[in-house]
Amino acid sequence: MADEPDDDDLPIAEPTESKKPTPVWMLPLFLTFLIPVVTVVTMVYLIIPMWQDKQDAREGKGRIAEAEALQKMEARKTFIVKELVTNLANVDGRYIRVSFTLEGTHPMFEDIVNINEARILDATIGVLQTLTLRDVDKGSVKNRIRANLIEHINRQLEPAPHVVEKLYFSEFVIQ
Repeated sequence: MADEPDDDDLPIAEPTESKKPTPVWMLPLFLTFLIPVVTVVTMVYLIIPMWQDKQDAREGKGRIAEAEALQKMEARKTFIVKELVTNLANVDGRYIRVSFTLEGTHPMFEDIVNINEARILDATIGVLQTLTLRDVDKGSVKNRIRANLIEHINRQLEPAPHVVEKLYFSEFVIQ
């Protein structure tokens, strides 16, 4: 039989090692290390960047609001009147002493107020000298005086409309 290969011509099969089954304790050990690694990677590369983006967006809005508030404050200009003293009407020996700050946002506020300082002081003295002891004994007198002063001062500063918007008392004494 010439067609049949000799036993010498056949490839020799190497002995196969039998695969040992994976020990049962390897899977829990592998998962014990894999889960924390996946968690850390997720936190570092996904969750923390999202939080930072949201925080940056919030801070960006906050910065914009701060910038707008700063612009408004820069737009506000002030003029200080210190220790203006005048007598109360119809009362001997009683006087009123005030110090206050005028505030406005008119672009020419400082120029208008500085040029008209004498008019402002005259208007203020005019309002304060008309007060009687009965007027100052009433409640909320400061608010009424504040409104009257703003009205009279703005009237003196015409034709510029509403140059003085607010008035803040820093001293208000009646003796």
